[in-house]
Amino acid sequence: MHAMYIRCRGAELIRIQSLRVSTQSSANMSQSNLQMSYCAWAPDSKVGDAVEKRKALDSEHNEWFQARLADGSVLEFGGAILAKDEKLPLTGVPDIGGTLLIFKADSLEDARKLIEQEPYYKAGVWDTSDIKIAPILSRA
Repeated sequence: MHAMYIRCRGAELIRIQSLRVSTQSSANMSQSNLQMSYCAWAPDSKVGDAVEKRKALDSEHNEWFQARLADGSVLEFGGAILAKDEKLPLTGVPDIGGTLLIFKADSLEDARKLIEQEPYYKAGVWDTSDIKIAPILSRA
């Protein structure tokens, strides 16, 4: 069995690395309370003006996001990846470097199809060639 992890520095994805996990510890894990989710790291595109596109699509993105969050069957969590640490309350518009989404899907392929429906993906706000999607195994 392989587990994936994401190491990041600021808003820059450094790498996703595969680790070998002991099958003995996995075999002893109770299957009854496990659930599969997916994490998507979607960095903003460096080509064009992602900031302006993001502003123009803000309401469409929020509607898409809220619709999937409301029914609880797909989206579990999402938010902006900030380019630097910020303190609350915010005193201005933060520098956004991308988006992080955690959601349910039946497979990695279905997870990618869901991301491809997102308004930021369709409009090129995100660097679509650099989106990373990884499975997450957790206890319910």
